[in-house]
Amino acid sequence: MTQNQNWIEDAEQFFAEYGGQSYANNVELAKKAQEFNQQFKTRIEELLKGHDGLTLHKKGSKWNKQGHSLLSEYIWYKVTPEEYGSEYPVVLAFVINNEGAFVEVTINESSLHYNKELIDLLNKKINDSDGSIKVDIEGDVSNVIKKYKKLIGELNSSIFDSLIDDYKKDIKEKRSSIHCKINPADDFYTKRKKVKDQVDKFLNETTEENFRAFWNQETINSAQQKGNATNIISENDKDAVQDRLENLKEKISSLIGLDKTSNSLIKDIQSDNLIKQSKNSSLELYYYYQMSDGDFPLINGGVRNAIKMLKKAKCKEVKCKEVNKGDEGLVTMLKDLQKSFNSESTESNQLEPSYLVDQLLNLLDKVKFEDIAAVSSQSKKLYQLAYLLTFWQKKHKVQTDFEFDELLKKSKNIIFYGAPGTGKTFTAEENILRIIEDNPLDTDDQDSRFGKVQFHPSYSYEDFIEGLKPSLVNGHVNLELKQGDFAQFCALASEYAESFRQAKNFNDSLKYAFFFLVDEINRAELSRVFGELMYCLEKRGQAIQTQYSYLKDEDQKLFVIPENIFFIGTMNDVDRSIDSFDIALRRRFLWHRMDCSYDVIKTELTHFGNIGEYKGDKPDIGYIGACYKLNQYITEQGSNQLGLGKLYEIGHAYFLRIKNYSTKQKITNTDLINLFDDALAPLIKEYIRSEYPENQLDKKVAEAKKVFSLPTDSKN
Repeated sequence: MTQNQNWIEDAEQFFAEYGGQSYANNVELAKKAQEFNQQFKTRIEELLKGHDGLTLHKKGSKWNKQGHSLLSEYIWYKVTPEEYGSEYPVVLAFVINNEGAFVEVTINESSLHYNKELIDLLNKKINDSDGSIKVDIEGDVSNVIKKYKKLIGELNSSIFDSLIDDYKKDIKEKRSSIHCKINPADDFYTKRKKVKDQVDKFLNETTEENFRAFWNQETINSAQQKGNATNIISENDKDAVQDRLENLKEKISSLIGLDKTSNSLIKDIQSDNLIKQSKNSSLELYYYYQMSDGDFPLINGGVRNAIKMLKKAKCKEVKCKEVNKGDEGLVTMLKDLQKSFNSESTESNQLEPSYLVDQLLNLLDKVKFEDIAAVSSQSKKLYQLAYLLTFWQKKHKVQTDFEFDELLKKSKNIIFYGAPGTGKTFTAEENILRIIEDNPLDTDDQDSRFGKVQFHPSYSYEDFIEGLKPSLVNGHVNLELKQGDFAQFCALASEYAESFRQAKNFNDSLKYAFFFLVDEINRAELSRVFGELMYCLEKRGQAIQTQYSYLKDEDQKLFVIPENIFFIGTMNDVDRSIDSFDIALRRRFLWHRMDCSYDVIKTELTHFGNIGEYKGDKPDIGYIGACYKLNQYITEQGSNQLGLGKLYEIGHAYFLRIKNYSTKQKITNTDLINLFDDALAPLIKEYIRSEYPENQLDKKVAEAKKVFSLPTDSKN
């Protein structure tokens, strides 16, 4: 009997005797459990040696139940594929309990929200792939690990193939759903079929009316508020408007004339300064203009994101065999998929095959767990399969990814500002994590590339850069010169500054990029906190002496902000309790305003039947219409409006809370009243406290409450 088997038998006996019992008054019991935990982890690490591409999650095991002084009845650790991350639901589980120690290919049920239907469906796929494996830890574990790694590709392919088969059934039966609008009579499809004629009419007769006919939310789904028709052509001078329209005519002519067979099409459109305010909308416009021609790559935002997911999934079966060959392989796969849809696009269901591919990829891009319950029973399996294929890949997927990257190209110092709840910090954090995840550095510690602090009135130069701080040495308090948060971060980033400088292009340089985020940046005394940093931010890579340099050794006197650091701040401009940026500091940043995004509300709450629609560029009916009306009441000038200005609108994060109040498939006015009373009324009252006398505050809030309502036909 080996030493390993001895300790395993001891652990088996331990769990048989003490599993589930209290250790509150038994220190030795707790200590023994920890010893077995460490021995088990060491053994797992030995077994994983030589098997690249797997991650052992060392925080996955709890030997005591959280919040209780009870021993668990087992110890377990999970292993997942490195490239897919900790959210991948199929895991190698290493378990030790009163029956011994073993390894098993299984499902981490928490990753699937403990949803029985999803778990059963995935289990069936695993069993069909001969992947359900369980062996003793002293058995042929190496073979199990190899089978597990092979299983992942087979599993992704199996899910994808079933997804296609179920989608074809929906096509034949003309079943439109939340994300797949595949009924030829559907308004969504008919409007997009008209795009080519509408664009051609605009090119023939360049009027504002003809431009607005296709450039609006009803037709171009990604035409976000900042890039709407009004903002693009808005001028007081009619001649100036016409000049702008003529310029747009030239740009759009150039866009639709691009070679749609070019594999660099996305880059062609993104690098073109086509419509500066909304490049994603340009992709969408191009897609629907060329839709009938049926050549790939036809690209819009959803297609682009779904392609990234398919590349990451690395499906290996017939229908996905080209994916591993790069972009050209993906284009081939999409063309083959389009051909297979030709037979489904019958005379009674005349949908463009390229459109059918678009709608499938749109589902992969958009699907969320909540959507599964919201679709009809006929389409449920399609949504379940789409969710299983993609949800673990979306950890840091945000709608602003393209825009965020564009800002980084323009400046390494950026401030996101705007009204509360507009997603400033969320957007910055998620995009930073996405970039780090997509551009891993050759280091085990990817977390070190993202530093974050929150400023407050007592935050100082000593906290941020460096200063004399007390420390306890041999019972005596001494003052020591210590680096602050940002100076420590600069020291870490400097190791990769040269590699950043030598990168061939912006995308290559992101591998060496480090990001420092300051939340609530305007809540500290900025001139004092930043000190010499005001110069360094502008002059990256140039060394200066700090106010404490005289206390340092000669080789440590100089301070530098490395060129590979992106410095990002977030702030609510409505916070008047803190002095705003002075001009010297303000000019060193690129300022990006974030407004309430009704697109985000609509996308996140699609499962509600009355979420609403757009009329032209403006939310018109349903819930997004009610949100828009309330913000208009707050921001616009008028006799019956508050007229506070755009920076006082309510952000979409507040409106998304409606899902905590509505338990039905439709939002009701009662839900709106409850949300308003709990979250919106206090905010509005604080906004207007300095604008109106105390005796009018409640009256104005009551008026706002009346505005925030659904039309009669949306109440039930």
